[in-house]
Amino acid sequence: MNGMTKKERIALGERVASLEMAIAKIENARKPFDEAIKVIVNARDEMLEAAGVTEVLGYCETCAAPLFDGDRGHYASEPGLYWCEEHAPTWGELREEVEALPDGAASDGGWTKAELLRMCALHDPDERNVWVL
Repeated sequence: MNGMTKKERIALGERVASLEMAIAKIENARKPFDEAIKVIVNARDEMLEAAGVTEVLGYCETCAAPLFDGDRGHYASEPGLYWCEEHAPTWGELREEVEALPDGAASDGGWTKAELLRMCALHDPDERNVWVL
């Protein structure tokens, strides 16, 4: 036993039971929403399957176009953002962002500022920084 008296144990049990009842009420209230979500998810999955796609990776931050596995685009992992090929940042824009980083900074991929600047220098500044997603 943890040192509680019988009266304290009963009082605690009553408070816990009331919280458990509140949880049950909320779970019951959300059931229609959970069912609606399942219907929507199934419809989405059927549409994607019919199009030969398994999942939407994300949506372009600029135009909201869905991006699928195998599309060309840009993904910034630290903020978790996607851009389609048309709206992906250029190598010049990326260079400007990298130049603004403090010396010694590293990307979320582990690249140092100097390494990133060398990569940017290998590309036309007006070329979009895209790859197969």
